[in-house]
Amino acid sequence: MSAEQTDSPLATGRQSRAQPAPADDMPVLDHREAKARVLAVLGGGHPLIAGKSALDALTQRNRALMVGGDDAIKEALADQVVILEQVAAAYTFAAVGERKAEDRKALQTIALRAQSVLLQTLGALHQMNKAARNA
Repeated sequence: MSAEQTDSPLATGRQSRAQPAPADDMPVLDHREAKARVLAVLGGGHPLIAGKSALDALTQRNRALMVGGDDAIKEALADQVVILEQVAAAYTFAAVGERKAEDRKALQTIALRAQSVLLQTLGALHQMNKAARNA
C-alpha cells in the first residue's frame, strides 16, 4: 500500500485485509456486482476493484432507470439504502477510532451526510409505496 492509502482514516487497521490490485478490465456482470466492487473499497479493498468497468456498469444502470418503471426505481432506491447504511457505518466507526480531531470531525460530517441521504432515500421509498397503495 502507498503512504497515502495507509494514512487514510478509512484504511487504518485494514492493512491485513489488503488485496493486490485487480485488473481494471475485469468484466462487470451487472449493476449489483458493480456496487459490490465499489463497496469493497470502503471495506478496505484495493481502490482499483471499483475501476472503470464497475463505474461504467453503474452509469448504464442509471441511464436505464430514466426509462424504467416504478419497480426499477424502487429497486434502485432499495439498493441505495444498503449502500448508504454501509457508508454511514464505515465513516462512523472510522471517526470513533480517529485520534486527530480535524480528521475525526471530517469523518463525522461524512457519516452524518450519508445518514441524511439515507433518510431521504427511505422517505422516497415510503412515498412511492404510499402512492402505489393509493392508486
